[in-house]
Amino acid sequence: MGAAFVSTDGLRWERTTDGSTFSGIPGRIVATATRLIAFGGRSENPEALEAWASVDGRIWQRQDSLAMVGAGVVAIAGRDTTIVATGSDSSGHTTMWRSMDAGAWSRVQSPSGNAIVRSVAVVADGFIALGREGQPDTGSGGVGARGVGRPAAWWSGDGETWGAVHVDGVEAPGAELSRIFRVADGFVAIGSGTQAVILAFGGVGADPEGWTSFDGREWASLKSTGDVTHIPVTQQFLGMSGHIDQIFVTPRGVLVIGQVVADQSSTPAAWFAEASTH
Repeated sequence: MGAAFVSTDGLRWERTTDGSTFSGIPGRIVATATRLIAFGGRSENPEALEAWASVDGRIWQRQDSLAMVGAGVVAIAGRDTTIVATGSDSSGHTTMWRSMDAGAWSRVQSPSGNAIVRSVAVVADGFIALGREGQPDTGSGGVGARGVGRPAAWWSGDGETWGAVHVDGVEAPGAELSRIFRVADGFVAIGSGTQAVILAFGGVGADPEGWTSFDGREWASLKSTGDVTHIPVTQQFLGMSGHIDQIFVTPRGVLVIGQVVADQSSTPAAWFAEASTH
């Protein structure tokens, strides 16, 4: 069963909940202007979203207004009093929802008729949604074909009305932006495209690719330097499928945490690129 912890320094963590607090396992947490909201579900019912709210991270109460059934939610972001979620409805179509002041979810119009939204995040002046402009993937259970499209992103100031922003990239099977990370001077996004880049490893159907942005509005591709073949820790994984979970920027360089998949087995992995002194 799920649990919550608090820390004042990031080193020592105190558990604040008992075994009866969460009826499911919270996997995401967002902060609004008034509260923390944890979202999760149960393994026996993956198309149900449950929510719990707390004003201090210690006392949590179920938030039935933010519960959802019959939908597969893949990402949630909160800003001020607005919460935005993206995923798919019961028929598998890309869907986005918005909640104001932790009230009931309302569906909002998709960024475009061909938008495949993979993630949503908060930027300085609103929200950014990432994904593909093109065809959806086909098949299920890891078997099928990646849809053809272009990497795409959309910005919204209120979580309801979305407009396309510029993203470098060309049409290709599986091409898309999938995750966004805040760094010291802007943002880094990862996804799939037509070129592999440093710290990326070969995948099935499309090579991992990276993009950078200072404000979330203009996204430029990171170009391959060939250095990936000279990083010993990544060389053994070239040609395998996998994904990146998190990126950390440190004074010494960039640390990437992810997983590689081979022979139907997933293995945690880490990559580090030392900062250039030139």
